[in-house]
Amino acid sequence: MSRTQKFRSREERSAARLKWLGMRPGMTSELADEFMRRLTAGHTLRKITSGDKKCGPALVTPGRFKKHCEMHPQWGAEAMRLARANAKAADYGKGHKRNLTHCKFGHPLSGENLYIAPGRRERKCMACTKLRYSTPRPPTDEQIQRATELLNGGNSLNLVCTGKIAGQLVQAPLFSYRKLKFYRAQNPEFDLLVKSATADSNSRAQLRRWKLNPVRSRRIIVPRTLTRQPTLTGIIAGRSHEIFTAVDRAVPRNLDFETRKEVMSEMMLAILEGKLTLEEAPFRYREFLRITNRMFPTQYAKFGNSLLLSLDEPIFDDGSGRRGDNVTHNLWT
Repeated sequence: MSRTQKFRSREERSAARLKWLGMRPGMTSELADEFMRRLTAGHTLRKITSGDKKCGPALVTPGRFKKHCEMHPQWGAEAMRLARANAKAADYGKGHKRNLTHCKFGHPLSGENLYIAPGRRERKCMACTKLRYSTPRPPTDEQIQRATELLNGGNSLNLVCTGKIAGQLVQAPLFSYRKLKFYRAQNPEFDLLVKSATADSNSRAQLRRWKLNPVRSRRIIVPRTLTRQPTLTGIIAGRSHEIFTAVDRAVPRNLDFETRKEVMSEMMLAILEGKLTLEEAPFRYREFLRITNRMFPTQYAKFGNSLLLSLDEPIFDDGSGRRGDNVTHNLWT
């Protein structure tokens, strides 16, 4: 067969190459026995065909293993059964712990007590994890002595438990906050020391931050000019009166300021005269709104085809002269 002949598939090219090199496809009997021995020992198919630090280099390539399974179906079926079992066992633990049904303290590794860590697929006992978290290993006497020296020297708990000052690492942490909490609960004297040492820690931290950054921009506070009309909010100095509060809640706030003020005045006068009760205020405010509109009809009444104009209206926006002054001057001159 010519070496330059083209083949239609990868399998044909591989078979031709092995034939040209004088090798048989698949595996020899010695390699097949070694392959089956590793599967029986618990090795996964990936480790055998791709290599591993513990298992060493790959025994055969995945293609040769697949070809050997096709040539020997009975051997291939048994090898695939062992490979699937080893892969499933590898997903739930490593080494001798993969087949454990209970932890070393007797807690069952099943149901709600079983936790499988993501990524590594490591099985963990929830009862033991909670126990370790609630009762951690207490700090040593040397660590407590060093923590006491730091607290008496004016340092914070952040330096003791994280080793940081203002976000910068300055030393190795002594112990975690969890151990600190557990030790304070077991030793009231040390708890009192921590409370007294950290009583004004917030002010000291502010001074420390100010020293680290003494140059800070100071903004001049400029009073803002009010550009809107004052509103009736019902909040007055001292204790609010029940009549004012009831009327303020009854009159809608979407009215303009002057109209709302007149409506509220008329309603409070009617309540004081006994013509209106507090319970009727939310339902009868429209009557007093109509009375106010009749008292000041400039927004609604018309003279001819135009609205009525108030004589108290200023002629110009930037002037002090009013329309009534101009009319009076023209009539008498």
